[in-house]
This record gives sequence, structure tokens and C-alpha cells, in this order.
Amino acid sequence: MSPRMYSLIWTALAVVAAILWMGGVFSLFIGVVFGFIAFGLVFMGMMCVLPGTVSYPAPLAHPKAAAAKSNARAAVIPTYRSA
Repeated sequence: MSPRMYSLIWTALAVVAAILWMGGVFSLFIGVVFGFIAFGLVFMGMMCVLPGTVSYPAPLAHPKAAAAKSNARAAVIPTYRSA
């Protein structure tokens, strides 16, 4: 899930809660329901959004230049990488 969609869901939840509160129908039961939804959204953010946001690799400047640079380095210093 993209961070943009995740923030859109949070915004929609806040807007609906504000409409219910302004309308005077935001009871304790509805507050508990919104609490459960917010609890689920927090953990959904930790499992779906945060890993992709934090660990997404930066794009290379130019693929041919990066390949030439990696080939030149491999010829000079042999390195071994684990899978």
C-alpha cells in the first residue's frame, strides 16, 4: 500500500469522525468503533507502509555508468556477496 493511499484513509477517518461529532451523534460506542479502526490503521501502517517507505532503494543515476563502475571495481578487488 502506498503512503499516499494510507494517508487518504486516515484523512477519510478523521473527516467522518468530525462530521459525526459536529452532527452530535458521536457517542461513546462510536468512539470505541473509531478507536478499533484507528488501532488497525496504526498496525497496518507498521506492517504495510513503513517497510516500503524506509527501505525503498534509491534509483541509479544511469544504468550503463553504474554497470561500468561495478565491473571496474570487480576487476580490481574481488569481493564476494551473499545472496
